[in-house]
Amino acid sequence: MSEGKLRTAVLGLTDDAGIMLEAASQTDYFRIQAVADKDTQLAEKMGRQYNCSAYDDYRQLLTANRFDCLLVAAGIYTCDEYVRTAMKKKMHILKAAPAARNFEEAAEFVRLAEEENIEFAVANPTRFAPGFAAFHDFLKEGEIAHLSLISAFCNFGGEVQPSWHTDQKLAGGGVLLRNCYEIIDQIVYKLYGLTDKEIAIIEGEK
Repeated sequence: MSEGKLRTAVLGLTDDAGIMLEAASQTDYFRIQAVADKDTQLAEKMGRQYNCSAYDDYRQLLTANRFDCLLVAAGIYTCDEYVRTAMKKKMHILKAAPAARNFEEAAEFVRLAEEENIEFAVANPTRFAPGFAAFHDFLKEGEIAHLSLISAFCNFGGEVQPSWHTDQKLAGGGVLLRNCYEIIDQIVYKLYGLTDKEIAIIEGEK
């Protein structure tokens, strides 16, 4: 690391990348050294904004540099091989949700991260939305006597989806991983770290 910060690059300058870049730049943990997007003008614009190198070739970004962390916001169908390359170069990965196109690919990324002893994490800001946070705190209080059914709803009205999301091959048919990712994440998050008693309550056991 340089200057005590993670040397960081961004792959794919989507709306998610903007959120990740803004968050990273406001902490003391990341030093943005490069951005990459196939849109040359966009890459150069963001490079100027964050005072870092700009690339329009993902392969060149990874072969010409060594980073501690790679923020991945590009559609995984455009960069899956580069994510694997980054992992094999011991770069930690923070991926915009969802983790992958399907469960098999997600499991592959997790296995590779374990083999390379790096972190593979998914950025999901909705985890900390007020409603979800309140529900998490409610469960942690452990005052539910018996629970047999949870119904969860999420509404993303008006959100514009990229056209490739409707392509089954490119998107991996990812209805569960993409459209329901936030709900799946919440279920895992709520269960993670709970005591055996709390898990038993959630499972409806006495």
